[in-house]
Amino acid sequence: MDERQDTWTIQEKGRFQELKSIKMVVTDLDRTLLQSDKTISPITVETMKKLKRNNIRLAIATARPDRTACDYLGIIDGDAAILLNGALVIAEGNIIARNHIPYENARTILQKLKELYPTATLSVEMDDRLYADFDLELDCEYYKIDFHDLPDGAVDKIIIGSTDLSEITRINALLPQKMYAECNSGKFIMIMNQSARKHLGVMKLSEHFNIPLGEILAFGDDHNDIGMLRECGMGVAMADACIEARQAADYITDTCDDNGVSNFLENHLFTNTDFIAG
Repeated sequence: MDERQDTWTIQEKGRFQELKSIKMVVTDLDRTLLQSDKTISPITVETMKKLKRNNIRLAIATARPDRTACDYLGIIDGDAAILLNGALVIAEGNIIARNHIPYENARTILQKLKELYPTATLSVEMDDRLYADFDLELDCEYYKIDFHDLPDGAVDKIIIGSTDLSEITRINALLPQKMYAECNSGKFIMIMNQSARKHLGVMKLSEHFNIPLGEILAFGDDHNDIGMLRECGMGVAMADACIEARQAADYITDTCDDNGVSNFLENHLFTNTDFIAG
């Protein structure tokens, strides 16, 4: 059998929940809800708005910060956002969880990384600002600094680029017990607070909205989505998700460019006659 499941197939895991019980949908952004051009298709926007008409909560879960994520939340009329991989959780406009890296720990780690990986690129997300020690090839605002001069503030995550991803084990060994490193997009290594994880953010939303995890449906494609794909009542991975995410999911849907999130909801959730179509 091919290592990738066929679209719409289900893994027998003994925790399948009937879709009619779903009360919240949580979706990753990049390569999941967003198409390759970083837009949400009109088809998907309409499907996501149909969730609200059926009293189903909607949240995004992303490694992005507030400044580059929450416009998308507005487009789909969502209720909550798990940001910075779970370092910040917002529900109905209020912060319900924050999981930062202690400032002194961040300074120490940055110094060790500069010593061990002198050619690696380093950047830091803090206070909804991006700081980097190199020239970014992105159309976004950032502050170029030498990390000897890191300003005071709440550090949300440290991002390492231009280094071998196999170094993640070595990097994890450098970190204090309450921090961890994880690969992202197959390109970067992110260092975060141990509590900054998407599935823990979903648990916070579960408590806030009084919705059991078994009644939450999650969509994702990458390593940082695996926890919520496993822990939620149903996990759906994109067709081109990493192998580990596909293995963790209950269903495999189409790619982001083929409206995978919308297709799954329309073909599975909204086929129930109890749902409002328009």
